[in-house]
Amino acid sequence: MDSYSSEELSEKVTVWVTQDYISVAFYCFYGYYYLITLPEETRTIWPQKWRTGKALFVILRYMPIAAIAATMLTDMRVYLVITPEICRCLALSIEVAYRLHSYASEVTLLLCLYALLGARQRYLLLLIGLYLGSSIGILVPQIKYIRESTQAVPNDQFSQELGYACSWKPLSQGIIAEIKAVLYFSLAKACCLSGFVILVIYVRYRSQTGTLFTVLRRDGGIHLLSLIAARLIAKITDFLNPTSPLLETCLARFQDAVIPILACRLLLNIHCMEDPGVQSIVSSILFQPAGEIGDPGMTSEMATNPSERAIYTSVGG
Repeated sequence: MDSYSSEELSEKVTVWVTQDYISVAFYCFYGYYYLITLPEETRTIWPQKWRTGKALFVILRYMPIAAIAATMLTDMRVYLVITPEICRCLALSIEVAYRLHSYASEVTLLLCLYALLGARQRYLLLLIGLYLGSSIGILVPQIKYIRESTQAVPNDQFSQELGYACSWKPLSQGIIAEIKAVLYFSLAKACCLSGFVILVIYVRYRSQTGTLFTVLRRDGGIHLLSLIAARLIAKITDFLNPTSPLLETCLARFQDAVIPILACRLLLNIHCMEDPGVQSIVSSILFQPAGEIGDPGMTSEMATNPSERAIYTSVGG
């Protein structure tokens, strides 16, 4: 830090503090959403047996919390002394948690699209195969990035006085070039997924009566469009590589907090849809049939009162 003038140091510290406040705002939003929807979660998800839908929901719900807790220790002013080894472990846990809920949101999107489309099982296998192929191709270079970006170094006196617990080794030019190449594939993947969403919505709703917005809102298409739009915006901004550190922080925290929320809403909505075709697919790959959950009396009562279920799905949506 000796190479910076006092004015430059003051400007940098101001940016860092502002980034902390932005992060705290998004984290508080996620915590608030978690608390107000916890009763819905215990009512709807926890009585379920462990199947694909419940596993995806738990990952989407709790991996962001794990990442937030670790990020607050490594990237914010906590005025703690943490060894570089612990900093590295925390950074690795953040990367793992982020990628788990990121991939879980994409898998949720694909499975819900498959359920809405009512396609045959071989198309599901094709979707999963294409998704795994594209994801593995992107993940391999990311592993190199994770290995290098989590190299912690001993904290200097300036960072300690500011209250930051961890410092990191700068990235090499080689890994930066590889990540830029990966961003092309990530953007192409997001564009293809967005196109598939539009196709599914067209096929499913082209013969529906009523306005498109009413039908989408009734069947949860708003959650579907919101999730794919959020993911596409995130990938585009990653590709454009914003130079403003404050904008970069906003976009990063948006991906950490908002996208998992939208994916959870999509899962809950698809679980409560009353379309027999959709429910048949949902009960085969995501959740167990409604008649097998919890207390039979309560289940039958909910089944005969769809408006009550609609109230549940509207919470936080």
